[in-house]
Amino acid sequence: MRTMVELGNSNCGSRLNAMTRHLQAQPLVRHVQLHASTGCLVVDHDLGDPAALITGIRHHLRGWELADNGERVLVDLDIHDEQGCR
Repeated sequence: MRTMVELGNSNCGSRLNAMTRHLQAQPLVRHVQLHASTGCLVVDHDLGDPAALITGIRHHLRGWELADNGERVLVDLDIHDEQGCR
């Protein structure tokens, strides 16, 4: 099964790479491809429930933005299932 996920407002390369490695280590995940420039993650897997995969990504992956005081703060990403990458 292939699940494509758009990672809206993803802007932290180290966290994206860590998530890619985390997914690749899962026993039922066959292949992970990250299109960082478009914020698209493609996962080929044998999981029965792609929603659980998306929930796991949402739980583990964060972006960052600047707060009013100029500090970087972690924020939740706008993550949703897609039919294809842009």
